[in-house]
Amino acid sequence: MESAPPVYSNIELICQGAEARIFRCLYFGRRAILKERFVKTYRHPDLDSAVTLQRLKGEVRLLTRAKQLGIHTPSIYHIDWSKRTIIMEDLYDSRTVKSIIDTLIQENNTMKLDELAQQIGSTIGRLHQAQIVHGDLTTSNMLLSENNQLYLIDFGLSAHVPNKTQMLEALAVDLYVLERAIICTHQKAKHFFSNILMAYKNSISDDKQRTLTMNKYEEVRARGRKRSMVG
Repeated sequence: MESAPPVYSNIELICQGAEARIFRCLYFGRRAILKERFVKTYRHPDLDSAVTLQRLKGEVRLLTRAKQLGIHTPSIYHIDWSKRTIIMEDLYDSRTVKSIIDTLIQENNTMKLDELAQQIGSTIGRLHQAQIVHGDLTTSNMLLSENNQLYLIDFGLSAHVPNKTQMLEALAVDLYVLERAIICTHQKAKHFFSNILMAYKNSISDDKQRTLTMNKYEEVRARGRKRSMVG
């Protein structure tokens, strides 16, 4: 009896991070991205399998939930739990927001920068209102398609945080991570993060949640500045 053909082919490594390898491939002839969470040899095999499966399920669940909220994310084509892999849509006609910001700065296109900041802020606000933190908000984990749709990618560190106290801290840290990423990566993009934050606040319909989140964000910023001063 012949074995079933693999669901993907033409696999090509793009990059490797601390948790996973990312490949381009063809999925039944369609361009796709394959994400493989690899084995951590320093962990006991049973523990590693349990942790990886939990994180993989969480990533799939929150990618799906974000899409249900109207947030653009890559569509999931296939999941292989035993091989620790997700095959998803390849947004090959898009660019990273990181590269787009650099281009807009060179062109001195403040109008487009403001529009992009508005998109980012409102998208993150929608995610946070659903008590979901991305966990790695950087401009490299945001893509802009040819028709100017903003996509969030890499939900590998994302989490749903229903506990109110923990949620405020997590949302604030999510914002602070993005702020630091923008300051470090886009030093010439003046007011870009403040415009993101303005759009974010405008997108939060619950006045109390908005106030509490912003207060916690300022606390997190203050802690970050203190750590920087101490070194």
